[in-house]
Amino acid sequence: MRYLRTPVLGVDIKAGSPRGKAAPKYSACLLRDSGEPEFFDGITLAEILRIVRQMSRGYLAVDNIFELAKDSRSLKRLVASIPEDVKIIQVTGPPGEGVPLRKLARDAGLEYDGKPGSLESAKLIAKLAALGYGSEVVAFNPEYRVVISKNRSVRQGGSGSARWKRFIEAAILSEANRVSAEFDRVGIDYDLYVERGPGGLKRAEFIVYAPKESILSIVREHEWGPVKVQIEPSWRKKIEFTRTELSRRPRPIMVGIDPGMSIGIAVMDLYGRILGLETLRRASRSEVIETLAQYGRPVLITTDVSPPPKNVVKIAQAFGARLVALN
Repeated sequence: MRYLRTPVLGVDIKAGSPRGKAAPKYSACLLRDSGEPEFFDGITLAEILRIVRQMSRGYLAVDNIFELAKDSRSLKRLVASIPEDVKIIQVTGPPGEGVPLRKLARDAGLEYDGKPGSLESAKLIAKLAALGYGSEVVAFNPEYRVVISKNRSVRQGGSGSARWKRFIEAAILSEANRVSAEFDRVGIDYDLYVERGPGGLKRAEFIVYAPKESILSIVREHEWGPVKVQIEPSWRKKIEFTRTELSRRPRPIMVGIDPGMSIGIAVMDLYGRILGLETLRRASRSEVIETLAQYGRPVLITTDVSPPPKNVVKIAQAFGARLVALN
């Protein structure tokens, strides 16, 4: 059998539960490219994270991700606490589509005696991940849309209507400039889509990657005067699992991204065969990531804009993909 050439830490819960009063204990098995497996028995989550940080790259593999976290919020904190080059793999596949660990081990030709204990399960988990089984856990940051547009309750007719439209577009541009300057000042990450008009902007839409309370310190929803400001959730899924085929790790893919108000996406396999073409209008990074995860795992992302836009850079970083600007 040929294993991955990066470290893999397989983890199985031994006692307790993240949802219980007592802190859970774990068994773990660390596989490296050379040498015998290294075992850890009865360790805490903090000790697991210490091992993972020492690895700096590789895979943290489990058969059920919620053995490490009690809910999606704590799982997101867990993902944020480990190095970016360490990927979390659920070897049994995404929720609702999982295959039992022992069946996977039999299918992969891995030997074990009877019902494996916690330490043996950790070893099987590590070997399955090293063989390419499993689904990667992708965590998304909070996302909200701040939409600045015309207040439709305010009307102006007659010969001054064209002048009034230019006045409204100038007001939208002024508010968009103010908001972007404040976001930049406090270091809030965002993408911005605009629809231009002769007087300024017909519409500005920020996709903001920050908790709502941070946004509310800068932006307040209102519907008075010529401008309307709305704040609405952009993405409700905070944790996503990459799709799998026959419980194997998603195939590597190459992706071309044409950024803009409508984001064009071309997905190819490593032989250059087209797998899919997508157009996403005013899409957040998470919507692009979720779309790409349906095809596989990007290893190369290209764009014809140089330097690459911030949202394309962040999408490539989410997958650990190489980014190339062709222009």
